[in-house]
Amino acid sequence: MRSTFGGLNTVVLGLYGQQTGLDTVGHNISNASTEGYSRQNVNLSATAPQTIYANGGSFQLGTGVEVQSVVRARNSYIDKQMWQETSTLSNAQSTETYLSKVESIFGETSDTGMQSVLNSFWDSWQTLSTNASDEGTRTTVRERGVQLAKAIQLGTEQLKSMGSDINSAIDLNVEKINQITSEIYTLNKQIVTVEVGGIDHANDLRDRRDYLVDQLSSKVDTRIYENANGTYTIQSGGTTLVDSTGSAVLTTEETPDKDYPDYIIKTVKVKGSDQQLNFTNGEIKSLLDMQDSDQSGVRMYLNSLSSMSQFLLQDFNAVHRSGYGTDNSTGNNFFGEATIDYSSNATDKFTANDWLKALAVNSELFVAGGTAKIAAKSSGSGIGITQSNAKGSEPTIFATGSYTLGTTATSVVVKVDSIDASTPPNITSVSYSTDGGTNWTSSAVTSNHGQMSINGLTVDMYLGNGSANQVDDTYSFSLNNHSADSNFTIQKSLTTIGEASIVKAEGTYTNGDVATSVLVQPTTVSTAAATLGTVTAIKYSIDNGTTWLTDASYASSTGSFAFTVNGVKLTMKIATDTDNAAGTQYSFTVSKGNVASGDNAVLMGTKLKTDTSKTLGDMSLDSYYTSLIGTLGVQSQNAQNTADNQQTLVDQIVNWRESTSGVNLDEEMTYMIKFQKGYNAAARVLTTMDEMLDKLINGTGVVGR
Repeated sequence: MRSTFGGLNTVVLGLYGQQTGLDTVGHNISNASTEGYSRQNVNLSATAPQTIYANGGSFQLGTGVEVQSVVRARNSYIDKQMWQETSTLSNAQSTETYLSKVESIFGETSDTGMQSVLNSFWDSWQTLSTNASDEGTRTTVRERGVQLAKAIQLGTEQLKSMGSDINSAIDLNVEKINQITSEIYTLNKQIVTVEVGGIDHANDLRDRRDYLVDQLSSKVDTRIYENANGTYTIQSGGTTLVDSTGSAVLTTEETPDKDYPDYIIKTVKVKGSDQQLNFTNGEIKSLLDMQDSDQSGVRMYLNSLSSMSQFLLQDFNAVHRSGYGTDNSTGNNFFGEATIDYSSNATDKFTANDWLKALAVNSELFVAGGTAKIAAKSSGSGIGITQSNAKGSEPTIFATGSYTLGTTATSVVVKVDSIDASTPPNITSVSYSTDGGTNWTSSAVTSNHGQMSINGLTVDMYLGNGSANQVDDTYSFSLNNHSADSNFTIQKSLTTIGEASIVKAEGTYTNGDVATSVLVQPTTVSTAAATLGTVTAIKYSIDNGTTWLTDASYASSTGSFAFTVNGVKLTMKIATDTDNAAGTQYSFTVSKGNVASGDNAVLMGTKLKTDTSKTLGDMSLDSYYTSLIGTLGVQSQNAQNTADNQQTLVDQIVNWRESTSGVNLDEEMTYMIKFQKGYNAAARVLTTMDEMLDKLINGTGVVGR
């Protein structure tokens, strides 16, 4: 027979069960906003029933409820997905951040970016090619070169500074990883202690551990294994970061880059070991790649700037060294030190960093008269004239023929022997000496034109009727092996058409120090058998083809054309060629004394824009930089797209996790009401039983008293 007081225990168990449920609901509500918290559930089950024998048989009578466990709602599959995708997200976000910084360094979204600087440098050479005598234009070329060199140097400094920032970020991340793994190891031990025997559940400790793994997975790729005793073993980068026996302590090691000694490379190792960890994902992987990758990192862009510097110091300088300045000097560097030959056979030991450090405009271009060394013309000229009487005639000298003294220059002195009685007086005869005045050769001057034969060259000297011409005035100049071809360098629109040359130029240039670009086009070409390919008429322009002049006279006896450009009467010959055709074009420059043509400036501009270089991977500087910025843009866009797509995926996984583990306040309120009602009902039963027992104990046996 069941005890009279057996029902009290059943009700008390009910009170305890409902109270545990209410306590768990309160715990859930209190942690509804706690990061990493998992909703907990109370598992209630009926206690073992009591067998009651009565009426010749038996039946089972319930004895109440018991709390089997309090467990957290968690899905390990979703957790593993979360940890994997979080690593990818952090990697993409970090890469996007640092590529955006690289984009800001190159500044291509602004008008002051490196592309704009390159274009300005090219524009300055284009201007110089048509105005090679202008000092202001030469100064602009020099300063644009300074601007370009500084832009590359600044980009280099900013990239190296960004590398230092990345190193600091690596150190902070390694420190954070050590903190996380140390705490996970501590939690591993605590969880084992709580769950020993397999009955209890360390819910809050497990939540904290999983939350730390969330953080760790954003730093590095993680492989997590749960052991039978509930501990985690976490591996990453080829090593075990934490297990049931301890946690690894990571450290960083600094190594100067092999190409850039002032650029420090960080590696991550286990403390006390030489093992370098190779992470495959996470923020750390992104930082290490951005620091050291030759395909997408800071080092790639340093290498690109170094290649550009090498191109400017080698290829660009080579064209400049082959040209001549207005002072007729040659072999001058535009970039770098004046005394260093940067050609490939002279700089084999230059490192990538050396090219960057060497890039600066030649200091000789900044001294007084230094801009005269800027090589705007491709051939030297020995026809610059010094005269003893500043008020006398200002002659112009041209030379034809082949110089016979090799590289030995000839100094020539011309002395006025006689003048006429006109006002102002004309020079009528001169004599010249090539041995410092020991021996003199006479030359008549007809119509202000005298001619001399000197070492294989026919030297034509055009003299004006200067207001102060005097007998014994002297004119000094020098001839060299470039004298015959330096005065007018003519470019052809087609290599196959006939050669053109200026065989005579006379008069005084009236456009000051501003050079004049001249375009000449044949308009009539003979098709007769006897004169096939002979140009018989031309037109010319001095405003880049906007206006064409047709007043050039043709002398059939000599096959030459005569026309005047800013005071200088030019005699031009065009060789007969079957490829000659109307509309083909010849171009050249006329300047004061015609000693400052801009043909080499054209070559310098072409070197920047179109000429390819092995240093730049068989691309021109312009296309190389465009390709570099295009690569940067694609990398940045890919990182942004990956980050955006990955964020969407992670958000979805977070929603899945929250649907399982998150605290729903409405749901908890429902549970609270349920447990509250249950508790109240159990208490009501207890009250009823109390009244029954009171009646039994205190009211039984009083009848008849």
